[in-house]
Amino acid sequence: MRKLLLDTDLGSDCDDVGACALALHAHRAGDIRLLALTHCIGNHYGARFIRLMCDYAQIDIPVGVLYDDTFMNGEEYERYAKPYCDAYPESRAYVFEDAVRLLRRTLADNGRLRDITLATIGPLRNIHRLLLSPPDDLSPLTGDELVRENVREGVFMLGGFEHPERPEYNVVMDIPAAKYVIKHFPAPIVYSGYEVGKHLMTGAEFAGLPENHPCRAGYTLHMQKNHRPQLARESWDPVTVAYAAYGTDAYFTLSDPVTVRVLDNGAFEVNSGGTSRYLIQAAPDDTLTAWLDRLMRI
Repeated sequence: MRKLLLDTDLGSDCDDVGACALALHAHRAGDIRLLALTHCIGNHYGARFIRLMCDYAQIDIPVGVLYDDTFMNGEEYERYAKPYCDAYPESRAYVFEDAVRLLRRTLADNGRLRDITLATIGPLRNIHRLLLSPPDDLSPLTGDELVRENVREGVFMLGGFEHPERPEYNVVMDIPAAKYVIKHFPAPIVYSGYEVGKHLMTGAEFAGLPENHPCRAGYTLHMQKNHRPQLARESWDPVTVAYAAYGTDAYFTLSDPVTVRVLDNGAFEVNSGGTSRYLIQAAPDDTLTAWLDRLMRI
Protein backbone atom coordinates (compact mmCIF):
# COMPACT_ATOMS: atom_id res chain seq x y z
CA MET A 1 0.00 0.00 0.00
CA ARG A 2 1.35 3.41 -0.96
CA LYS A 3 1.89 5.99 1.76
CA LEU A 4 1.06 9.55 0.74
CA LEU A 5 1.85 13.01 2.05
CA LEU A 6 -0.11 15.73 0.24
CA ASP A 7 0.78 19.43 0.24
CA THR A 8 -1.88 21.74 -1.25
CA ASP A 9 -2.68 25.43 -1.76
CA LEU A 10 -6.42 24.79 -1.52
CA GLY A 11 -8.25 28.10 -1.73
CA SER A 12 -6.64 29.52 -4.83
CA ASP A 13 -8.44 27.11 -7.19
CA CYS A 14 -11.14 24.50 -6.77
CA ASP A 15 -9.25 21.65 -8.45
CA ASP A 16 -7.43 21.25 -5.12
CA VAL A 17 -10.80 20.26 -3.66
CA GLY A 18 -11.13 17.50 -6.24
CA ALA A 19 -7.55 16.40 -5.58
CA CYS A 20 -8.05 16.24 -1.82
CA ALA A 21 -11.31 14.37 -2.31
CA LEU A 22 -9.43 11.88 -4.49
CA ALA A 23 -6.79 11.36 -1.79
CA LEU A 24 -9.45 10.88 0.90
CA HIS A 25 -11.36 8.46 -1.35
CA ALA A 26 -8.22 6.40 -2.00
CA HIS A 27 -7.45 6.33 1.73
CA ARG A 28 -10.94 5.20 2.71
CA ALA A 29 -10.91 2.55 -0.04
CA GLY A 30 -7.69 1.12 1.39
CA ASP A 31 -5.76 1.87 -1.80
CA ILE A 32 -3.32 4.20 -0.03
CA ARG A 33 -2.51 5.36 3.47
CA LEU A 34 -2.85 9.14 3.57
CA LEU A 35 -0.44 10.19 6.31
CA ALA A 36 -1.06 13.94 6.46
CA LEU A 37 -2.37 16.92 4.54
CA THR A 38 -0.43 20.19 4.64
CA HIS A 39 -1.54 23.61 3.45
CA CYS A 40 1.11 25.83 1.85
CA ILE A 41 -0.35 29.37 1.74
CA GLY A 42 -0.81 32.00 4.41
CA ASN A 43 -4.61 32.20 4.13
CA HIS A 44 -5.92 29.52 6.49
CA TYR A 45 -9.49 29.35 5.22
CA GLY A 46 -8.21 26.63 2.91
CA ALA A 47 -6.92 24.59 5.85
CA ARG A 48 -10.27 24.96 7.59
CA PHE A 49 -11.96 23.78 4.38
CA ILE A 50 -9.70 20.71 4.34
CA ARG A 51 -10.63 19.87 7.92
CA LEU A 52 -14.31 20.23 7.07
CA MET A 53 -13.78 17.87 4.12
CA CYS A 54 -12.16 15.33 6.44
CA ASP A 55 -15.00 15.72 8.93
CA TYR A 56 -17.60 15.29 6.18
CA ALA A 57 -15.85 12.11 5.04
CA GLN A 58 -15.42 10.98 8.67
CA ILE A 59 -11.70 10.47 8.10
CA ASP A 60 -9.24 11.63 10.74
CA ILE A 61 -6.15 12.95 8.94
CA PRO A 62 -3.73 15.45 10.54
CA VAL A 63 -3.65 18.85 8.83
CA GLY A 64 -0.72 21.27 9.02
CA VAL A 65 -0.49 24.90 7.92
CA LEU A 66 2.06 27.44 6.79
CA TYR A 67 2.37 30.13 9.44
CA ASP A 68 3.35 33.00 7.14
CA ASP A 69 0.58 35.52 6.67
CA THR A 70 2.64 37.44 4.09
CA PHE A 71 2.42 34.63 1.54
CA MET A 72 -0.68 34.27 -0.66
CA ASN A 73 -3.03 35.72 1.92
CA GLY A 74 -5.77 37.84 0.41
CA GLU A 75 -9.36 37.63 -0.78
CA GLU A 76 -8.33 35.88 -4.00
CA TYR A 77 -7.18 32.89 -1.92
CA GLU A 78 -10.45 32.44 -0.03
CA ARG A 79 -13.10 33.02 -2.68
CA TYR A 80 -14.82 29.69 -2.12
CA ALA A 81 -13.25 28.52 1.13
CA LYS A 82 -14.38 31.48 3.25
CA PRO A 83 -18.12 31.36 2.45
CA TYR A 84 -18.17 27.61 2.99
CA CYS A 85 -16.24 27.78 6.26
CA ASP A 86 -18.34 30.69 7.51
CA ALA A 87 -21.36 28.38 7.35
CA TYR A 88 -19.64 26.16 9.94
CA PRO A 89 -18.71 28.38 12.92
CA GLU A 90 -17.05 25.44 14.67
CA SER A 91 -14.27 25.60 12.08
CA ARG A 92 -13.05 28.85 13.69
CA ALA A 93 -11.86 26.82 16.66
CA TYR A 94 -9.65 24.48 14.62
CA VAL A 95 -6.03 24.46 15.78
CA PHE A 96 -3.39 23.47 13.25
CA GLU A 97 0.16 22.25 13.68
CA ASP A 98 2.91 23.99 11.75
CA ALA A 99 3.20 22.24 8.38
CA VAL A 100 6.95 21.66 8.53
CA ARG A 101 6.71 20.28 12.03
CA LEU A 102 3.92 17.91 10.95
CA LEU A 103 5.97 16.79 7.94
CA ARG A 104 9.02 16.24 10.12
CA ARG A 105 6.98 14.30 12.68
CA THR A 106 5.45 12.09 10.01
CA LEU A 107 8.78 11.37 8.34
CA ALA A 108 10.53 10.74 11.66
CA ASP A 109 7.85 8.23 12.66
CA ASN A 110 8.23 6.30 9.41
CA GLY A 111 11.38 4.41 10.40
CA ARG A 112 13.57 5.22 7.39
CA LEU A 113 11.63 2.85 5.12
CA ARG A 114 11.90 5.09 2.05
CA ASP A 115 8.35 4.23 0.99
CA ILE A 116 6.47 7.56 1.15
CA THR A 117 5.23 9.49 -1.86
CA LEU A 118 5.35 13.24 -1.28
CA ALA A 119 2.89 14.99 -3.60
CA THR A 120 2.59 18.75 -4.02
CA ILE A 121 -0.17 20.64 -5.83
CA GLY A 122 0.84 24.19 -5.00
CA PRO A 123 3.92 26.37 -4.56
CA LEU A 124 6.85 24.64 -2.87
CA ARG A 125 7.24 26.88 0.17
CA ASN A 126 6.51 24.14 2.73
CA ILE A 127 8.83 21.68 1.00
CA HIS A 128 11.58 24.30 0.77
CA ARG A 129 11.31 24.95 4.49
CA LEU A 130 11.20 21.24 5.20
CA LEU A 131 14.46 20.57 3.34
CA LEU A 132 16.15 23.43 5.20
CA SER A 133 14.80 22.46 8.63
CA PRO A 134 17.44 21.62 11.28
CA PRO A 135 17.39 18.75 13.78
CA ASP A 136 14.88 19.22 16.59
CA ASP A 137 13.09 17.36 19.37
CA LEU A 138 11.34 15.18 16.77
CA SER A 139 14.47 13.92 15.03
CA PRO A 140 18.25 14.35 15.08
CA LEU A 141 18.10 14.47 11.26
CA THR A 142 17.81 17.55 9.09
CA GLY A 143 14.79 17.88 6.84
CA ASP A 144 16.88 16.92 3.84
CA GLU A 145 18.00 13.76 5.63
CA LEU A 146 14.45 12.88 6.70
CA VAL A 147 13.27 13.14 3.10
CA ARG A 148 16.26 11.18 1.84
CA GLU A 149 15.62 8.35 4.32
CA ASN A 150 11.83 8.15 3.95
CA VAL A 151 10.58 9.44 0.59
CA ARG A 152 10.63 7.15 -2.43
CA GLU A 153 9.33 9.74 -4.90
CA GLY A 154 8.22 13.32 -5.15
CA VAL A 155 5.20 14.01 -7.38
CA PHE A 156 4.92 17.71 -8.20
CA MET A 157 2.23 19.60 -10.12
CA LEU A 158 4.77 22.04 -11.45
CA GLY A 159 5.85 23.62 -14.70
CA GLY A 160 5.12 22.38 -18.19
CA PHE A 161 6.90 20.21 -20.71
CA GLU A 162 5.12 20.99 -23.97
CA HIS A 163 6.18 24.60 -23.50
CA PRO A 164 8.79 24.68 -20.71
CA GLU A 165 9.63 28.27 -21.62
CA ARG A 166 6.24 29.39 -20.26
CA PRO A 167 6.42 29.98 -16.49
CA GLU A 168 3.72 28.06 -14.63
CA TYR A 169 1.70 29.37 -11.67
CA ASN A 170 2.99 27.07 -8.91
CA VAL A 171 6.57 27.94 -9.85
CA VAL A 172 6.01 31.66 -10.29
CA MET A 173 4.35 32.10 -6.90
CA ASP A 174 7.63 31.16 -5.19
CA ILE A 175 10.50 30.93 -7.67
CA PRO A 176 13.27 30.73 -5.02
CA ALA A 177 11.55 27.76 -3.37
CA ALA A 178 11.06 26.01 -6.71
CA LYS A 179 14.70 26.59 -7.65
CA TYR A 180 15.99 25.18 -4.41
CA VAL A 181 13.67 22.19 -4.14
CA ILE A 182 14.15 21.07 -7.73
CA LYS A 183 17.92 21.35 -7.42
CA HIS A 184 18.23 19.67 -4.01
CA PHE A 185 15.28 17.28 -3.61
CA PRO A 186 16.94 14.04 -2.44
CA ALA A 187 14.56 11.61 -4.19
CA PRO A 188 13.40 11.09 -7.78
CA ILE A 189 10.74 13.54 -8.97
CA VAL A 190 7.81 12.90 -11.30
CA TYR A 191 6.36 16.12 -12.67
CA SER A 192 2.71 16.50 -13.60
CA GLY A 193 3.01 19.39 -16.04
CA TYR A 194 0.42 21.98 -16.96
CA GLU A 195 -0.37 20.23 -20.23
CA VAL A 196 -1.52 16.99 -18.58
CA GLY A 197 -4.62 18.34 -16.85
CA LYS A 198 -5.64 21.24 -19.06
CA HIS A 199 -7.92 19.19 -21.35
CA LEU A 200 -9.52 17.08 -18.61
CA MET A 201 -12.70 18.74 -17.34
CA THR A 202 -13.82 17.06 -14.13
CA GLY A 203 -16.20 17.87 -11.31
CA ALA A 204 -19.44 18.26 -13.29
CA GLU A 205 -20.89 15.30 -11.41
CA PHE A 206 -20.61 17.22 -8.14
CA ALA A 207 -23.81 19.04 -9.18
CA GLY A 208 -25.76 15.94 -8.11
CA LEU A 209 -24.40 15.98 -4.55
CA PRO A 210 -26.13 17.60 -1.54
CA GLU A 211 -25.74 21.38 -1.43
CA ASN A 212 -23.63 21.20 1.75
CA HIS A 213 -21.19 18.68 0.28
CA PRO A 214 -17.74 20.35 0.30
CA CYS A 215 -16.93 19.25 -3.27
CA ARG A 216 -20.16 20.64 -4.72
CA ALA A 217 -19.83 23.82 -2.67
CA GLY A 218 -16.17 24.36 -3.50
CA TYR A 219 -16.61 23.96 -7.24
CA THR A 220 -19.88 25.88 -7.36
CA LEU A 221 -18.60 28.85 -5.37
CA HIS A 222 -15.32 28.97 -7.29
CA MET A 223 -17.07 28.96 -10.65
CA GLN A 224 -19.55 31.61 -9.55
CA LYS A 225 -16.75 33.87 -8.30
CA ASN A 226 -14.96 33.44 -11.63
CA HIS A 227 -18.14 33.96 -13.69
CA ARG A 228 -17.99 30.51 -15.28
CA PRO A 229 -21.40 28.90 -15.80
CA GLN A 230 -20.21 25.30 -15.94
CA LEU A 231 -19.19 23.29 -12.86
CA ALA A 232 -16.40 21.28 -14.50
CA ARG A 233 -12.84 22.47 -14.03
CA GLU A 234 -9.45 21.63 -15.51
CA SER A 235 -7.81 18.78 -13.62
CA TRP A 236 -4.19 19.69 -12.97
CA ASP A 237 -4.27 18.73 -9.30
CA PRO A 238 -6.52 15.65 -9.47
CA VAL A 239 -4.26 14.18 -12.17
CA THR A 240 -1.23 14.69 -9.94
CA VAL A 241 -2.82 13.00 -6.94
CA ALA A 242 -4.23 10.20 -9.09
CA TYR A 243 -0.72 9.35 -10.27
CA ALA A 244 0.68 9.69 -6.74
CA ALA A 245 -1.97 7.29 -5.43
CA TYR A 246 -2.24 4.79 -8.27
CA GLY A 247 0.81 5.10 -10.51
CA THR A 248 0.75 5.09 -14.29
CA ASP A 249 -1.52 2.06 -14.86
CA ALA A 250 -3.22 2.41 -18.26
CA TYR A 251 -3.69 6.17 -18.01
CA PHE A 252 -0.20 7.64 -18.18
CA THR A 253 3.31 6.86 -19.30
CA LEU A 254 6.50 8.41 -17.99
CA SER A 255 9.02 10.33 -20.05
CA ASP A 256 12.62 9.31 -20.42
CA PRO A 257 14.80 10.61 -17.56
CA VAL A 258 15.36 14.37 -17.54
CA THR A 259 17.06 17.05 -15.51
CA VAL A 260 15.05 20.19 -14.77
CA ARG A 261 16.41 23.61 -13.86
CA VAL A 262 14.28 26.62 -12.90
CA LEU A 263 15.30 29.85 -14.62
CA ASP A 264 15.08 33.27 -13.00
CA ASN A 265 11.70 34.00 -14.58
CA GLY A 266 10.21 30.64 -13.46
CA ALA A 267 10.53 28.90 -16.81
CA PHE A 268 11.96 25.38 -17.02
CA GLU A 269 15.16 24.33 -18.73
CA VAL A 270 14.82 20.62 -19.49
CA ASN A 271 17.74 18.40 -20.48
CA SER A 272 17.97 14.68 -21.10
CA GLY A 273 19.39 12.39 -18.41
CA GLY A 274 18.99 12.56 -14.66
CA THR A 275 16.53 11.11 -12.17
CA SER A 276 13.36 13.06 -12.96
CA ARG A 277 10.52 12.19 -15.33
CA TYR A 278 7.24 13.79 -16.33
CA LEU A 279 3.76 12.42 -16.97
CA ILE A 280 2.53 11.80 -20.50
CA GLN A 281 -1.17 11.18 -21.08
CA ALA A 282 -1.74 7.67 -22.48
CA ALA A 283 -5.54 7.40 -22.47
CA PRO A 284 -8.23 9.45 -24.28
CA ASP A 285 -9.60 12.51 -22.52
CA ASP A 286 -13.02 10.99 -21.89
CA THR A 287 -11.51 7.83 -20.38
CA LEU A 288 -9.29 9.81 -18.02
CA THR A 289 -12.08 12.23 -17.12
CA ALA A 290 -14.46 9.41 -16.21
CA TRP A 291 -11.75 7.71 -14.14
CA LEU A 292 -10.94 10.88 -12.20
CA ASP A 293 -14.62 11.64 -11.58
CA ARG A 294 -15.07 8.15 -10.14
CA LEU A 295 -12.15 8.71 -7.78
CA MET A 296 -13.11 12.21 -6.58
CA ARG A 297 -15.85 11.00 -4.24
CA ILE A 298 -16.12 11.34 -0.49
